Amino acid sequence: MPYMCAFGCGDKNVVLHAFPNPKRFPERFKLWVNLVEGLESLSENDIREKKRICDIHFSDEHRVRYKRLSALAVPTLHLPSNKNNDESENVSDARPRIIDEEPGSAISDNQKLDEAASTPVDEDTDNNVTGEVQESRESSPSPVEEEPYVPIEVKEACRICLSFNVKMYRLQEYDLSQMLYDITGIKVGEEDGIFQYVCFECAARLSAASAFRHKAITTDGMLQRLLNCGDTEACRICLSFNVKMYRLQEYDLSQMLYDITGIKVGEEDGIFQYVCFECAARLSAASAFRHKAITTDGMLQRLLNCGDTLADYLIHLKENHEILKPILTKQEAFHTTDISKDDPNNKMADLMDIDDIPNYNDTITKVFGLKQDRKIIGFNKKLTDIVKTYCDIETIDNTILAENIKINENATANVVIEQIELNHSDIINSDLTQENVELNKGNIKDLCSVQENVATVENMSVITAEELSRMVIQRFKEIKCCKLTELAQEFGITAQIVQNILDNAGFKRLNIKQEDVRKKIPPRINEQLRKRVISLKLAGATVSEIVKLTGVSKASIYMIWQRWLKEKKQQPGETTEKNEPQNQNAEKITVLPIQEYDIEMR
Repeated sequence: MPYMCAFGCGDKNVVLHAFPNPKRFPERFKLWVNLVEGLESLSENDIREKKRICDIHFSDEHRVRYKRLSALAVPTLHLPSNKNNDESENVSDARPRIIDEEPGSAISDNQKLDEAASTPVDEDTDNNVTGEVQESRESSPSPVEEEPYVPIEVKEACRICLSFNVKMYRLQEYDLSQMLYDITGIKVGEEDGIFQYVCFECAARLSAASAFRHKAITTDGMLQRLLNCGDTEACRICLSFNVKMYRLQEYDLSQMLYDITGIKVGEEDGIFQYVCFECAARLSAASAFRHKAITTDGMLQRLLNCGDTLADYLIHLKENHEILKPILTKQEAFHTTDISKDDPNNKMADLMDIDDIPNYNDTITKVFGLKQDRKIIGFNKKLTDIVKTYCDIETIDNTILAENIKINENATANVVIEQIELNHSDIINSDLTQENVELNKGNIKDLCSVQENVATVENMSVITAEELSRMVIQRFKEIKCCKLTELAQEFGITAQIVQNILDNAGFKRLNIKQEDVRKKIPPRINEQLRKRVISLKLAGATVSEIVKLTGVSKASIYMIWQRWLKEKKQQPGETTEKNEPQNQNAEKITVLPIQEYDIEMR
């Protein structure tokens, strides 16, 4: 059964409000009941569950968002004439009064008023009515007193999304002001009277947009030197090919690229006219962030004298402007394009998750850490000009921790990098040069070489070939291991690169089969077991038979036999370790020279 207004209004297309909770708001509940006739006989639960009051009986000052009522709302408009109209304080309303009678009833009402005016009034009757009204006023509950308004103190708010009471970072720290100027063109000054902070989320997104800008400018500088790229189409930002592409002339991508990086795209400039689907998504996200920052700055320019009474206005702006929501959702981030609409399988749908902000290590050691403590993990504020060879701009250098050096799996051992220095904080600053990179027409191999170097910068994985060789050889001597796959996995390179490094260093290969390669001889092999292996070998037993009889591996049998032959050639009948204890002799058998290890790939 549909609800009806307790005052008897017949309009069904109006919002209905339930009575206040009698347990939480007993005074306001009684006030509502007193304003409606015929509810005294009902219980509180029946009134709460079955009775409603329509929205036309409430003034606008009692409404909040989404057509809801405030905690102090009381029906004051269009009440029945026999109730206490003094409680309504004659509040006017722009809404028309609902009349249940026929249209001609207005004339009859006027006639009744004229008749009432012409009828003489007895003084005794008048006094009785006055007394009843006075008693009614005394018995009626007092109006609810509104709580005094206490403004929220807002000393600092985010300059981009207007959030307050959250973790903030000063724009003068970590080069955030320079990033904001590069992306939006907004100059930040401490004396401009506008907020000087950004929230932790906007700081992370600003850092990601700045890293994307740096990547695009770096790649464009490379391509400017390599005009006439040929028939091969690749992404203009990351140089990817054989992936889904979008023309820069579509979806306003060229305008976005110009707004973010200042790079003008022309169809006749001889450079690639496409971007891959991932770079298109990141470009759209950076453009949306830029638009959000410029919109907010325009609002704040009208509020130069920011004070403690600004909280209500900020809340109003955030509620009425969708772009100022604190979290950029996927729909808002890609509002200006429809790139991800045609292909739901691409990676655009997962780019803007707050817990998965891209970690652009080629720009910053680590983007703001969004952990529970929300502390900054690390920043490097040193500026350098690592792409001055290609274009005159200032960017943030590529910094990594020395203990985290790794090589990309697709990297080769002949990567040429110059000017690698170790600063006082044990951070390596790598400057990528492209002296050996040349792009021939239609030559995909050369394009792969350029793309590999760009990916190496992005993955923070660039070291010299000499440094790599030194580290591999040092580690090989420490672990004395002949299993190349584990060593290659430790450094993040292929086993073939490790094998080439060891070959160039002069280490020998043992001419044994691949299945015979084992680790060093277990220390449990004592002199008695060693003599048994030698005796079985002298008796003509095969290696497989010795393995079955003794349990010693094939590689261990080979080592024992080679050592015995060497000792026999030196001095027959004597051993080189006769003056040493047996336990030391057994230990020496287990630690063999590195040159005797096999370094073939398993």
